[in-house]
Amino acid sequence: MIKNLIFDLDDTLVNDRENHKEAFKYILKFLKIDYTEELFQQWLDFDTFYWKDYFKTITVPAEYSKTGSDSAEYLRGLRFQLFFKTELDPFEMQKHFKEGLKIGIVPLDGAVEALKTLSKDYNIYISTNGDSFVAKEKINRIGLSNYINGIFSADLTNPPKSKSDLDYYQQLLTFIGNTKKEEYLMTGNSYHDDVIMPNKAGIKTCWLHDKKEDNIICDYQISNLMELINILKELN
Repeated sequence: MIKNLIFDLDDTLVNDRENHKEAFKYILKFLKIDYTEELFQQWLDFDTFYWKDYFKTITVPAEYSKTGSDSAEYLRGLRFQLFFKTELDPFEMQKHFKEGLKIGIVPLDGAVEALKTLSKDYNIYISTNGDSFVAKEKINRIGLSNYINGIFSADLTNPPKSKSDLDYYQQLLTFIGNTKKEEYLMTGNSYHDDVIMPNKAGIKTCWLHDKKEDNIICDYQISNLMELINILKELN
């Protein structure tokens, strides 16, 4: 029986593109660079490349690797240094971006209603590659703080891991404190990070995306989080 529901945050509960657009504009003001849609798309492409494989090749300096949180902040800030080809401190860059992430926080359709309903019968957890402080701010801004049992983010992992790593999900289960994998269901929009990897960890999965597909490994597919309510009713 499923008791614990884990949800991705960006593009599952919150409109990640709009959120990042406002944060990107905010850091451009700090750098005194004009915003264009083309530049923003270039940033999104670079950010995807960076977090997919490139960041794993980076050796974090000893002074920034004392904790998983420090390492994560360094890696997040370094992407701006690389993209903008600047010598500005990575921590300073990340600080401005985090401030910008507080601006354009918009929930996706059905997200708030679904979690409020599901929280009556299930423990609700958030799993994100984003910063834990920013994640809490997003959850608070869309009105879900009282319905969430916990938030686990990449900066809480040690050694540093992302959702593309199997060990991330092992650390997530330890964080929650319940290792009975059959009691979990992970829901998110990323097929690799929210379906394939938790599936490898032995967790049931639900893929949130526009069109259902055949011959994939996830247990369930939905196009709106409200659909999850009926699925769970049938299961339990």
